[in-house]
Amino acid sequence: MKIQENLHCLNNLKHIKQLHDAGIDIAVIALFYQSENIPLSADQISHILQSIDALNKKQISASKLTALMNAKADIAESEQIPCPV
Repeated sequence: MKIQENLHCLNNLKHIKQLHDAGIDIAVIALFYQSENIPLSADQISHILQSIDALNKKQISASKLTALMNAKADIAESEQIPCPV
């Protein structure tokens, strides 16, 4: 079973990280999500947290970030390019 099929929105990732940062055990977090009909195991929660930590270590320069944000704004305002916002 793929994790992506079970995580319906990015907020779940944020909540997992917040619960872990609050000192809640990974097994308890998994049980919480299982009670919400999102079948995640403790191993999957651990993998998610490791991935978040790995992604947080990579940083891009401010100029690249500004360019990406400007490009997204330009695409969002364009009537010719469909963009789900």
